[in-house]
Amino acid sequence: MAEFKTAQPYHTMDRQYHETIEVDPVSSHANIEEPIIPISELGQTVPERDPAGRFKNVIQSAQASMRAGAGKIQLMFNVPSESAIGGRPKGYGTEVREALRDVFAANEAILSGVEMPTSINNLSGYDPQRGTFDDEKMKRDMDEVKDAIKFASDVGQGGGVDIVSWEYARPLFNADWNKKDRKGNQLFEEAGEPVVQVVDERTGRISQWRINQIERIPVARDPKTGKPYAFVHEIGRFAPIDKDRPYTTRPIGKGKFIVEQDGKEIPCVDRLQPWKWDDYRKWAKEESEKTGEKVTPEEYFAKEQVQAQIKQARGWATTYKDSAKRTYGNIQDLKKELKAAETAAEKQKIEADLYDLQKKYEQEVDTIQSYEQQAAENEQMANAFVPLGKYAMKRTVNSYAKLGVAARQETLYNKNIKSPLYVGPELGWPHAFGSHPEEFKELIERSRQEMIKLLTDKKVPDPKNPDKWIENPYYEPGMSRGEAEEAAKKHVKGCLDTSHMGMWLQHFKPELPWEKRVKEFNKWYMDEVKKLAKSDVVGSIQLVDSQSGAHGHLPPGQGIFPVVEAAKEFKKQGFTGFMVSEGHEEESFNEGRILVETWKAFNAPFESKYGPGMPPAQGFADIHNRYQGRSYSPKMMFGSYVPPFGEYKPWSEIPFE
Repeated sequence: MAEFKTAQPYHTMDRQYHETIEVDPVSSHANIEEPIIPISELGQTVPERDPAGRFKNVIQSAQASMRAGAGKIQLMFNVPSESAIGGRPKGYGTEVREALRDVFAANEAILSGVEMPTSINNLSGYDPQRGTFDDEKMKRDMDEVKDAIKFASDVGQGGGVDIVSWEYARPLFNADWNKKDRKGNQLFEEAGEPVVQVVDERTGRISQWRINQIERIPVARDPKTGKPYAFVHEIGRFAPIDKDRPYTTRPIGKGKFIVEQDGKEIPCVDRLQPWKWDDYRKWAKEESEKTGEKVTPEEYFAKEQVQAQIKQARGWATTYKDSAKRTYGNIQDLKKELKAAETAAEKQKIEADLYDLQKKYEQEVDTIQSYEQQAAENEQMANAFVPLGKYAMKRTVNSYAKLGVAARQETLYNKNIKSPLYVGPELGWPHAFGSHPEEFKELIERSRQEMIKLLTDKKVPDPKNPDKWIENPYYEPGMSRGEAEEAAKKHVKGCLDTSHMGMWLQHFKPELPWEKRVKEFNKWYMDEVKKLAKSDVVGSIQLVDSQSGAHGHLPPGQGIFPVVEAAKEFKKQGFTGFMVSEGHEEESFNEGRILVETWKAFNAPFESKYGPGMPPAQGFADIHNRYQGRSYSPKMMFGSYVPPFGEYKPWSEIPFE
């Protein structure tokens, strides 16, 4: 057994393994530099299903990690939430939970938290496959998180529960934080053509359009006034006027006209002018400043698309009304002819024509009603459109707030709790909201504000009827706002995955040479880390590195990102949460690299209680180059196992296992 503190470890292959002698406290600590972070604070993630294919169960995996030296562990649930059998909190009964708790206690280790499977990647009910927001999906995901809170309470007696944050697909081109440089280039670029997305808040159904569709809108607007270009029938031109009020037209030359309305002269155009995305952004900004309410370009664009459909439906309804009016007149004429008919043959022919006209009239009336209904439905849909981000954020923060209350209640009512339970998002991937540090921070802060409201407001809007108010089931009588703020900070915290942060390299200034690109990106990386470290929204950190912008799981120091510097910055700002290595991608080369390489990167020394059998290490490289932490097995005997006749190794050079 090795105790990780300040000096050299020894194991069963060391000479004098069983001898107890005094250790010189000065000479035992040859490395004069202080560790960046002590080993006691550097844990590791443990997947419930062993990714290396060794078929260990969760207890065996946890035990193996503790024997390797992990004092803090984050358990990763990696069985999909749709799986009916095996894994996740529902797969571990009372005795298994008790066994896990005993294993942690016996090894003086801590279950710092759990991570939900990536099949649960948002709490808004967002379902990208179906293109909708589903209340049932949101409920199922929240129930899974509540199960995980209970599991962390039973086994770990506290800690965090984090959910990877892919709240909804959002483009990069119109994000507020994606600023342009002096040359007009954005900091982050995305492949493919961006889309504009809105949600019908009645149904949760998502509608989207590609940006290249914008130039084909049937109605353009005057960039200066925002008024639509209306078709002036008298002159066959378009002008930004209100057709429902009086106006006059006046020729000013060959083929040129001026329209006068409200005493102003308005020039005409021959055709609709292209209305680009930047025009919508400008229009939305002006309207927001004018009304004091934030209006998004997505709303304007979506409503313009639907308005075109409304006008088309009403136009066809008008056309069929005219036709139906003529048909009705013909029917009346035939009825008169039928009365005046003298012979049976004439009557029979008129009756046949009358029958055909009546059928035609019925069809025209049905068509008119269909187009009018279509126009009415589209009008309701246009009024129900809200920006995707606004809709999703409202649902997400409400879910996190409710789960924060659940974590608080479990913390209060479980007498065995050793540290507060909390829940929060894990920094996601660049393709979705919740992955940029600004979005990550906003999500946590808004969730905390919502939790404060849940704890202090007596009544809340009825989810089924927003115009009605009902009793708030989460209200805690007597709780002050200050107490609610402290509770929200304690029970809603996020998890920073340093590799996910590195994935932004995929979109960062792709035109730069690789070395310069990485250098500039790492500067941005550390600037964002400093902001997060000061914001007090992070409860845990997954220390992961990567060799590129792809999603990687290398131990710290084995990639290109400033993972160690990031952790150091958090400690500088007083961070007290747990840090775990998630670098399990190299475990197939040698089990234990997830920890040993992390200790090496953080300059974390350690010692043994069994007494010295080898000279003290001068640095972590010395420890790494001995048997402990090697990426290969030894080819010779050493320590107390060496035969009397001296050093021994097989002629075949086969490593000892």
